[in-house]
Amino acid sequence: EYSWVEEHLGRRSVTELEILHGVLNNPEMAGRAFFYFRDPAWSQAQSEPGFVCDSTEEAEKLADLKQRILASGFPVVRECDLPNPKALADRIGEDLWALIEEQFPELDQPDALEREERKHASYRRSRTELYEDGGSGGGKVSQLAQWIAAGEQRILITGESGAGKSALIANWINAHQQSHPDDVVFAHHLGCSNDANALEPLLARMVQTASKLMADELSEPIKVPQDYWELVSTVTDTLSKLSFWCKQRDRRWIWVLDGLDRLPEENQQALPWLPLQLFPQLHVVISALDCPARTILQDREYTTLTIGPLERDEQKALIANYMRRYNKTLVPELEAKILEHEPARSPLFLRVVLDELRVCGRHETLTQQLDNYLKAQSVDALYAKVLERLEGDVGRDVVKKVMTALWASRAGLSESELLAVTKVKPLQWSPIDLGLEGSLGRNGERVVFDHDYLRRAVKERYLPTEEMQREEHSRIADYFESRDHWDVRDSEELPWQLIKADRIQELRDWLVDPTVLESLAGDLKSREVIDFWTAANHGCEQELDEATMEAVETEIERLREHKEELILFVDQMAELYEEAGLYREPLLRLRQLSVELEETSDGRSEELKLASLEELANTHCHLGDYDAAIKHYRRCLEASEQLRGREHPKTLQVITLLAVTLRRKGEYDEAETLYKLCLLERERRLGLEHPDTLALLNNLAVLYKSIGDHIRAEEKYLQAFEIESRLLGEKDPITLLCALNIGRLYFDLDEFEKAATYWEKAHEGLLAHYGETHPIALLASRQMVVLSMERGNLE
Repeated sequence: EYSWVEEHLGRRSVTELEILHGVLNNPEMAGRAFFYFRDPAWSQAQSEPGFVCDSTEEAEKLADLKQRILASGFPVVRECDLPNPKALADRIGEDLWALIEEQFPELDQPDALEREERKHASYRRSRTELYEDGGSGGGKVSQLAQWIAAGEQRILITGESGAGKSALIANWINAHQQSHPDDVVFAHHLGCSNDANALEPLLARMVQTASKLMADELSEPIKVPQDYWELVSTVTDTLSKLSFWCKQRDRRWIWVLDGLDRLPEENQQALPWLPLQLFPQLHVVISALDCPARTILQDREYTTLTIGPLERDEQKALIANYMRRYNKTLVPELEAKILEHEPARSPLFLRVVLDELRVCGRHETLTQQLDNYLKAQSVDALYAKVLERLEGDVGRDVVKKVMTALWASRAGLSESELLAVTKVKPLQWSPIDLGLEGSLGRNGERVVFDHDYLRRAVKERYLPTEEMQREEHSRIADYFESRDHWDVRDSEELPWQLIKADRIQELRDWLVDPTVLESLAGDLKSREVIDFWTAANHGCEQELDEATMEAVETEIERLREHKEELILFVDQMAELYEEAGLYREPLLRLRQLSVELEETSDGRSEELKLASLEELANTHCHLGDYDAAIKHYRRCLEASEQLRGREHPKTLQVITLLAVTLRRKGEYDEAETLYKLCLLERERRLGLEHPDTLALLNNLAVLYKSIGDHIRAEEKYLQAFEIESRLLGEKDPITLLCALNIGRLYFDLDEFEKAATYWEKAHEGLLAHYGETHPIALLASRQMVVLSMERGNLE
């Protein structure tokens, strides 16, 4: 592959070739490489010297190499500054840390959302390295591209396990991002880690990613509610906003859900969070095995691409491409054996066999080795043989420790973590790492299983009982608990491992410590911390604020002299309580303290002070103290107008919140004035079809209905309904909710036939969309009961 090496054959050492290839011939390494010249006197003085030139020719070559290095312009530390290995180690440490600090400053540290995105991107990368698309007609990647280009919004990819669905998706995403860089492809791979298949975090990640994408358009970030049904409604609302955002920019949002069959079975019923009819500019691409979720998607008539087993020519092409990649070939007799084995029509089975032959095959026993692997009739059985082979190489105990630790990790372990947890030596780990090169992936610096098959094989072979599984989770929990410092890895692993190890009381003890909660809230998404609390609090009535407030007050007093730290602590705890839906006195106490601290601290920006005041007003509103809420919203409005101007989206948001609170308090005239002001401005800036404008139309209708002005209420409701029906379709949940409100208006006017027209439509659509247990669907059912009673239809 490197033709320039030819001129150096027989004249240069491998070490020199590495220096040439890695640095001296590579202009991109400027500022990223260091050279160190060892003092030969130190080595020669040792009882077992290191490298020593054996001839004059060798000495001349070394001197020539050093001279070229000195002339290269790269930093060089000379012999006189490196009298011994410790001096060398210290200097390397200083130089590398300085370079790391320069190129990766603290501000560039990824947040929880970015870390999660990198995890999924890493999973995709490992599936793009060797892929056979299947020949005639342009292949499956081209088929997906054609459907998206033709405007197909709902695509289902299915096929047998191991057929290559994830690889197809990874390669299609790679191709699409290159050909359509303006499109936003948001992918969630449910098989990329032990915790990627939970529905609520999946939906929360989508909402938060979309909120970050639309940040410039939103008056405030979209909050992820703790309640499941509220989260479902938030997903629908977010998709609506995304549609408008994409339409304004002539872009597409493509939501990829890879492996929907991995959802817990209770989450595969009805799929209320996945709209029946997608908003314009939005597409959904889903892969799934046979499961309830797939059945629902097929009933919804998703355009389906079914991936079958590899054909003979596809198998041959994959084998040839694989071997070519490693400058190897497979003799025809062995290739024929593989082709005749039916399970080898699975790309994954074939890949694992080829990996084994390449990495571990011995020429004299290759046929016997292949025959042994081909006794396996499934990928699971094949991985059992791979584990057996590894045990023969390094011992069963070593393999078991390493593989069970990786199995029990939440999303992989770094090599240093893996060795610390297992007490395995690097020389024992290295052959496992090399021997499973095609089956172990890297999520950043962490080692992960690249396939669920390997995870299952490890579980069946080493952890067949729940007790053994809990013990393994407990071992990892012990490791993170024993570390003498807390960082993001403790936040990610320790609470999760304690749950899996069934050490719930211990988890609860950790979570009532406000400093731990603060670290968790800083490192992870608040919703995740609340999920930990929910698990720890199972069977216990005490809420998070009750359990922690005394300790929180103690921490507040401890931080009184450190205002910056105190503000951060107070805001994080308040955010946590609010995310948990705990709008009670402890939250109000924290919000009031936050405002006091912001207003009395030097150097705090007006934006931060205003945000703190708005949160206090929101809390009063949630608590039903409308007088206090109105007072603080008026202060927010005055400050926002001075800081941003009256027409700024964030100012309009404050006006809307004030109007809503005034309506709830019964001060309808001022509420109407403010609603009209916001509606006029939003219609001017965003247009009548924007979701925020439509929300204001509906708010005005509610106001008019509240004061008995049914004519204007009807006008606003019908105006919103017409726009939503045209833009989103009559079966969209937002349209159906509007129909539900219109039906209520007509019912109150005793116009039962008109009410029936809207309520029957809303009832049927909401049941189909959400399923019969959603609160909104239950409300629609209740309306139908009331209507039937009024019409005398008691049955």
